[in-house]
Amino acid sequence: MEFNRKMKIASVLLLSIFIASCASAFSSGVKEKNKDTTGKYDGLWTVEVQKAAGVQYVGKWHMTCGDMRQTFKTNVNNGIMNLGTDSNKTTAFVSKDGDFKLVLPLSGDAQASMGSGTAMANGDRKLILSGTLSPDGKNSKGYITYGIAEVGYGGCTAKTKYTLN
Repeated sequence: MEFNRKMKIASVLLLSIFIASCASAFSSGVKEKNKDTTGKYDGLWTVEVQKAAGVQYVGKWHMTCGDMRQTFKTNVNNGIMNLGTDSNKTTAFVSKDGDFKLVLPLSGDAQASMGSGTAMANGDRKLILSGTLSPDGKNSKGYITYGIAEVGYGGCTAKTKYTLN
C-alpha cells in the first residue's frame, strides 16, 4: 500500500521535464502599434535563465522542472524581437517601456507520467519569454515559462536576466 502511494507521488512528480512555469493565464503581448521605434532596445541580447525550483506546482499538477539554467541569444531590430530557428521562429514587439512577451510553439505534447492516475487532456506546449528590457542593458529581467495548455500555459518557470551585447 505504501509502495503504491510512493509510486503515485513519484509518477506525478515526473510529469515531464519538458513542461513549464508560472500559474498565470496565457495572455497576448505588446501590440505592433505600441512597439518601440526609437532603436533604444535594438541589438543582440543574451538571455541568462536562472536556477529555479526543481519541482513547481500549477493547480493540481506537480511539475518536475529539472535544472532550467541555460543561456541563449535573441535579437531586437526596430522594436521586433526574434527567437527560434528558421523552421520554428517567432517574433514579438518590444514596447516603448521595454516590455515584451514572446511565445514560441514547441513540438510534442506534454503528458502525465505513467502511474499518476491522471490523464492530461491538452498537452500542447509553448515557450513563453516575457520581461522588461532597459535601454542601457542593466536591470533587464523577466521570466521564461515552458507552458502547457492544460494549465493555461503555466508550467516550469525561471527568472531571466538580459544583457545587451
